[in-house]
Amino acid sequence: MSEKLLDYLSEGIVIFNDDYKIQFCNYSLLKQLKYSKDELYNEHLQKIISGPIDMIISEKEVLTGQTIDILLSGYQLPPIQVSGKLFKDKWCGQESSWLVIQEDTQTKYNTKELELIIENMPYAVWIADEDDNYKYSNANTLTIVNQLSSTHRFSTTNELLQQHPNNVYKDTLDKNIFKDDQSVLRKNIMINEERIIRNEDGNLQYQLIKIPIFNDQQLYQGYIGISQYSILKQNIDITKVIENSDPDCIVDNQMLYSQLMKSLDFSARAANLFQGNSIIILKFNNITHQVEEICRLRKDGKEFPPIHSLNMNGDTLLELLRENVEWSLADFEQRVHCNIQKDLKTPECNYIRINPIEYNSEFMGAIFTTYKSKLQYPLMECCIIDKLCQHIAIIFKSLEYALELRKESFIRKEIEAEKTAYKEALQLETLKTEFLANMSHELKTPLNIMYSMIQMLELELKDIAKNGPIDMDITKIDRYRNIAKQNVFRLLRLIDNITDISKIGAGYYEAKLINCDIVRLIEDITMSVIEYVKNKDLSITFDTEVEELIMACDPEKMERIILNLLSNAVKYTNKGDSIELNLNIIDDRLIILVKDTGVGIPKEKHAMIFERFAQVDSSFSRKQEGSGIGLALVKCLVELQQGTICVESEEGKGSTFIVSLPITQVEEKQIVHETDWIEKEEQLTYKCRIEFSDIYDL
Repeated sequence: MSEKLLDYLSEGIVIFNDDYKIQFCNYSLLKQLKYSKDELYNEHLQKIISGPIDMIISEKEVLTGQTIDILLSGYQLPPIQVSGKLFKDKWCGQESSWLVIQEDTQTKYNTKELELIIENMPYAVWIADEDDNYKYSNANTLTIVNQLSSTHRFSTTNELLQQHPNNVYKDTLDKNIFKDDQSVLRKNIMINEERIIRNEDGNLQYQLIKIPIFNDQQLYQGYIGISQYSILKQNIDITKVIENSDPDCIVDNQMLYSQLMKSLDFSARAANLFQGNSIIILKFNNITHQVEEICRLRKDGKEFPPIHSLNMNGDTLLELLRENVEWSLADFEQRVHCNIQKDLKTPECNYIRINPIEYNSEFMGAIFTTYKSKLQYPLMECCIIDKLCQHIAIIFKSLEYALELRKESFIRKEIEAEKTAYKEALQLETLKTEFLANMSHELKTPLNIMYSMIQMLELELKDIAKNGPIDMDITKIDRYRNIAKQNVFRLLRLIDNITDISKIGAGYYEAKLINCDIVRLIEDITMSVIEYVKNKDLSITFDTEVEELIMACDPEKMERIILNLLSNAVKYTNKGDSIELNLNIIDDRLIILVKDTGVGIPKEKHAMIFERFAQVDSSFSRKQEGSGIGLALVKCLVELQQGTICVESEEGKGSTFIVSLPITQVEEKQIVHETDWIEKEEQLTYKCRIEFSDIYDL
């Protein structure tokens, strides 16, 4: 039960917890005791009861539901003799004790006065007997009953009396609802729930309170019913309202309109419960200081987006609110310079009521309700609009918070993106610097060696010119020639790699696929490097699951791939160890494994070795030479043939490079003969010399 409703009651209500700390006192009791709510909140019950408080504490469970005599103690007032009843019920979600106090005076209210009070309450109020038959109802009850019932229409409250809810709501509510309520009420438990009535006309949500009535002999006599309907069906989805907003955090009003339409119930049934012709919801814009229409609900059941929405000065609207909340439509339109009825095709209306939407005294918008007559402002309807204003205020405030969080999120993402870009730029700059320094080293080394060999040959030629060819050392000259030739191959390899990686990056490099026996191709390439492997005191093994496999590949690029992987294996494997090359078929893919037992690669470096210009050891003092282009080129050549490459390695335990290629064939008139795609022995040897040129003990 709401505080507002309890404040309407003439009985004094005090609610306290299990520690006997006061949680609430209604207006009637506060007025009688001359205290404010804040002065009594969380104070011990003893502050207002000067009588037998010990009895209430020690026998609270026994006294529940019974009438007891107590002495009330007010602010600077003598104790007042009153009677009261104890009840157990929840307050703010917690089990609490309710003490209902009635002053023991001779003042009596007659039936007419009580009916007048109930008629002016903003709720549907009725009294039912122990069998649920209506014994009394106010006008608001009649209005709601006529809308909830599908078959009955009552002209007066007298027609409703002596009716049973099963007859009134037989096509709307389940009979078991009343049976369940009866079983709860007979246990002296109050019902306070939100319920929904569903039928073919749509849903209607309402708040229901039932307070059980017992006589002095503790026999159940019936209940007091209190109800109020709501035009709120559900909360809006804030994320949908802001997900289409741009980074500047501007609310998507069209999406807000759509969400509000889903959250508000203004069906034919709800509209008939409502006296107003239309409800217009407007939002205050803090930047422009304008009040902008968000949505409009019309009595005829039609709803339309505010394409030509109301837009007025917020300061002017606040000024009108300070003067009055009820205006004739003509005066209102003149003051705000708009024409609601003509421009927006609102059904005929003569008066408008303004309800501010406020959150902690912050003006956030307004709700306009239009009426044909000034006499159509029922208290229940005003209370409903007040609740709607509170609900919309929470929605608008939630939007503000969500947009602030979104803005902060964008800023955070921008900062993170800048940090990432800076790190990437720094890393790229570092790679470039290392690459240029490394490339300078790679180019200078073979050139210096060749220059030294030329100098040595010049000395030999001077010696021949001086002493004649008699003492010429042919072996020494041949050695100088081989060393120079080897370093020419190193330069060619480096230049070829740079050229090819640049072509691939520019998109000028393509695979020339033909159908060939890839097993024979890879085996021949492997056999061609045996001499180089032996030179390093290593062994190499070639193994295959299939003896022949005709598939589409680019033989020239396959040579580059296999030779590069084998030269890496030779380069980083210690003397006396072995290298393996295995071919397998898994799920229509050829798997090529090149395995060594060398130094291995740290786990954190697995991904970077396939990046351009990256090396596991980039220092000039590293054990092996290399530009850092080879594996990046291999990856590109594999991907040109729709394949993939990865590495499995553990530092100190060797590495396994895994190449996976799809087994497919290209359309050809005939399969190309071996002599067309297998390099001659001299050409393959020439390529081997280039690829293995940076292995020095040849």
